Amino acid sequence: MKNYCVFILSIVLSVSQLHAQPPRRDTIIWAGNEFETALLRATVVTGQSQAINIIPNRTNLCFDKQVKVKLTTSHNIIVEQCLYFNTTDGYVGYLSPRNARTGGLCDIKPNEKDFQFFVIGLKGNVYNYHNMEVKDGIIKSWVSTGNTQTHQYGMTSPDVTATLHKKTDIRTYCGGRIRAWAYKFDGSPTTYYLFGKNYPPGINVTSNKYLGNFGIGYQQTDKGLYMIMEMETTSGFDTKITDLAEVQTCFNPNPFQIQEDEFMRRGTEDLQKEREKIDRDEAQIRNDDDCAAARQNIIVFRRAQLRIHEENLRTIPQGNVYQNQNVQHAYMGLMNPLFVVQGDILNVQLSICTNESAQSKHPGSNEYSEKIACLQGMLGRLHAAESQMGALDVQYAAQPAKAMAEKSRLYLQLMRSACN
Repeated sequence: MKNYCVFILSIVLSVSQLHAQPPRRDTIIWAGNEFETALLRATVVTGQSQAINIIPNRTNLCFDKQVKVKLTTSHNIIVEQCLYFNTTDGYVGYLSPRNARTGGLCDIKPNEKDFQFFVIGLKGNVYNYHNMEVKDGIIKSWVSTGNTQTHQYGMTSPDVTATLHKKTDIRTYCGGRIRAWAYKFDGSPTTYYLFGKNYPPGINVTSNKYLGNFGIGYQQTDKGLYMIMEMETTSGFDTKITDLAEVQTCFNPNPFQIQEDEFMRRGTEDLQKEREKIDRDEAQIRNDDDCAAARQNIIVFRRAQLRIHEENLRTIPQGNVYQNQNVQHAYMGLMNPLFVVQGDILNVQLSICTNESAQSKHPGSNEYSEKIACLQGMLGRLHAAESQMGALDVQYAAQPAKAMAEKSRLYLQLMRSACN
């Protein structure tokens, strides 16, 4: 069975030229008191419209609000990011962050090789549209859904209602056009700056009535709709809206192939190829081969791995990768370093057998004895790594990605001592 780390990379080998249409963008200029009215309009948050389930690569994704955000990290690194809102159908799109000094912050350019556009819907769709260069400037366009088109990302805890209390600080935004008042929850170090039509002493906020990301965006409350203009924390991660506009922007997702579909197709194809290869390899084992038993052990192991991979491929479509641990384990199982180590043990045992067989035919040669000594040392290290990786699976049973990272690190260290 080919290494699935290599397989994941191989999904980009199907070459196709991108023919996405450029997005449409027309900015609407506000005049007079239209600014406040237009900004504080988000029917999907106020309950006047319903959020939709987004088909990942079928219909245009259109947005009516554009927001520029400045993010400051705990290391005092400042980046800017552009967010788009669909306030009727309930989804947010955003481009990758950029350094504050670079231009083109809000340009959606699906033809660029480093294009990356994230879309998160209130229904639980989480999509990553991105390009990967195949070769010589030819790019392949993918959308990774994490299976959230059918198994939506959901809240992991019940909806919570809490009260924001008004503070004394007022800040201005967007060249002074917007004045926002500071609010905080009791006992929380985080300050939110709200823009709305009124600023009472207390505002009740419910977690499921929010459209935004990075701590800013629309929040429906018992006192009406507010725009969170800034989130300021004591940990050093701060988010601030620097500009906003009402727009008519559409992104065409049609050229983006669903990555999980191609992954499953290639995985099924590779399983069949491996099954046929195992049959051929088994047919070539000779009864008079001194190492026939070791070769047969490898065949048995490969067939067992085939069954595991088949089960993993059946499990992957059954939930979203962000929240379903069975799906996470299935993905990790396709490229599990523990299985690689177990296969290496059998291959080293075969190498020891073939070298011992050759040594018996050339008793005066030191070449084989040195090789056997190295292989036996490697075999001991592989058995030790097998035990360590088993312990890591137990330790991080609820964190398969963490277990994978630790096992991969251990395997890389082990390969530095491999026999030539």
